[in-house]
Amino acid sequence: MDQFTVNLKGWKAIAALIVLAAVYGLTVYSRVQKLDENGSNALRAWLLKDYNGQGRSELLKRVQDYRAGLPVQPLPELHPMNIEFPALSAHGHANSLIVKVEITVDGGPPLDGRPTRYFRMMHNDDQGWWVSGETDSYWYYRALLR
Repeated sequence: MDQFTVNLKGWKAIAALIVLAAVYGLTVYSRVQKLDENGSNALRAWLLKDYNGQGRSELLKRVQDYRAGLPVQPLPELHPMNIEFPALSAHGHANSLIVKVEITVDGGPPLDGRPTRYFRMMHNDDQGWWVSGETDSYWYYRALLR
């Protein structure tokens, strides 16, 4: 089997490093995205349901209770809340984002005590934006490199 080696010295090595750094920088830069107003509204609606006891975990608990034969309780009403995002950033591709969001509810900290949360969001031309679930900071920063 033949072996292929490349030896770069001097200005050629510096030029190769600059090219590699530029390619890597462009890759990272292309993964930094912005979430538009429709995406923010979808996230706000998801959080409103979560804070009012209609989130995924609560619905899953209700299904498990139903399967266990426990009586079905009606869903609580949605109480209006002023959910704001002082800071919002996104990494990934336009149709699959990991969003980091700082949350305030009615001008104060959120009800669950988690002011910073991470979400997976997707976009489809037919359905618009939707939250596919919650994630963590590892996947937020990992999305820069994928």
